[in-house]
Amino acid sequence: MTTLHKAAEKNQAATARELIAAGADVDAYDGDRTPLHCAVIFGSVDVTMVLIDNGAKVEAGDLHRLQTPLHFCADRQGHPDIADVLLSHGANIDVLDGNGNTPLYMAAAKGNLPMTEFFLARGANVNSRNHRGETPLDGANSYGHRKVVSFLQSKGGKTRREIDDEERQRKREQEKSTPSATKNASEQPKQS
Repeated sequence: MTTLHKAAEKNQAATARELIAAGADVDAYDGDRTPLHCAVIFGSVDVTMVLIDNGAKVEAGDLHRLQTPLHFCADRQGHPDIADVLLSHGANIDVLDGNGNTPLYMAAAKGNLPMTEFFLARGANVNSRNHRGETPLDGANSYGHRKVVSFLQSKGGKTRREIDDEERQRKREQEKSTPSATKNASEQPKQS
């Protein structure tokens, strides 16, 4: 672990500034995470600001699952103050990790109602789908997080199955209307 990672873990902003001034790389990976990932995990708001002010990449993915610092804000303890900082510095609220999960999906699957509310209040897509086609509602359902399930449903959240059923219905309706339009066009008298 680099010294800058340690400063991030302990929210030692002055130490982080000194290390950066001495040439520490704000985006260095130690294991699979950057100092910004560590600052988020440990709720180090001050170091988060120092790192971002010194050019840390707010959308750097960890080397294991390609999760960004915003994904780590979705953890059980959550850090809405840090998530606000990341979003105000250009983090994409619907950024995907290596499995196609958004931060909202992560918060819902972990049962973190405050962060689920936070992400939706800031415009996250309630029906985003990961690589398996699952939505945040599917994630919350999978782990039995009833309060999160109720909240997502109140905000228009749907399951993968509901979305798939709607898409199939829409497709059937389009197929029904298309042949009749073609038939009507063929019944028109030809002009000479």
